[in-house]
Amino acid sequence: MNKLIVSFVTAVLLCSLQSFAQVDRSKKPEPGPAPKASFPDYTETTLPNGLKILVVENHAQPVVTFRLMFKSGSEFDAGKSGTASFVADLLTKGSKNRTSLQFAKEADLLGVGVSASAADDYMSMSASGLKKHMTKVLDL
Repeated sequence: MNKLIVSFVTAVLLCSLQSFAQVDRSKKPEPGPAPKASFPDYTETTLPNGLKILVVENHAQPVVTFRLMFKSGSEFDAGKSGTASFVADLLTKGSKNRTSLQFAKEADLLGVGVSASAADDYMSMSASGLKKHMTKVLDL
């Protein structure tokens, strides 16, 4: 029985070695077809102040997300390194209408996630929450 298994394994190995020998590895293989890309439908609007608004709708979940991106960032710090990051951090720390604590409590009560960040050439702020709280999310 052991001789039969050893003979079988040997035969399989010899066959597989022959199949490797038949491939010409000096040539690159031909590329396959490019995968198809699909993007969601969106609408684009430009406000009178030049701000572009892109709306992508997905009604599969009862959530809404807003992202505001504008040309700014650390490239525009004018020699004062860290200014863009500092300003982005302040965007979630309250406003004229709310202290930092009020802002945090209201966001927490609604289950709203609010964040802001600065990159090299842009700053962004985003907020997301349940669709039923959309006006409150925008108010924050």
